[in-house]
Amino acid sequence: MAKRFIDTAIFDDEWFLGLSVNGKLFWIYYITKCDHAGLLRLNKKLIEFQTGLDSLETVIKELGNSLQRV
Repeated sequence: MAKRFIDTAIFDDEWFLGLSVNGKLFWIYYITKCDHAGLLRLNKKLIEFQTGLDSLETVIKELGNSLQRV
């Protein structure tokens, strides 16, 4: 299993500071759950269950172009 390390400077980043609490939670979830290419299959029910988010779509809209959907 791969180990991941989160850059501690993320909490000083202006973009990250501007996110809502739910946006920050989802971003941390995303960068720790994606594969090495940065891809994550979005399973709405599972993500909402694991994070406690009420609306994944609202958070995705907040992230805008920072999150690419294909």
